[in-house]
Amino acid sequence: MKKKVMALVMVAALASAMMVGCGSKTAETEATTTEAAADTEAAEETEAAADTEAAEETEAAADTEAETTEAAADTEAETTEAASEAE
Repeated sequence: MKKKVMALVMVAALASAMMVGCGSKTAETEATTTEAAADTEAAEETEAAADTEAAEETEAAADTEAETTEAAADTEAETTEAASEAE
């Protein structure tokens, strides 16, 4: 009889441990999912901002290069014109 009681106590202990150990963790899972979604959104915003900034820098560099080329062409034309008038 003592063995049967001890076996029932052990079964109850193992069953309760299994329920606690394998129970659902909806609150923790929801928090993890929300955090992952926020991280993904933040990463997308950062990437979009970096892309926009890179495009603006490229455009600014192209504008500067065009202005420099135009100024050089104007200077060369003026120099050529001045040399022609001097002759």
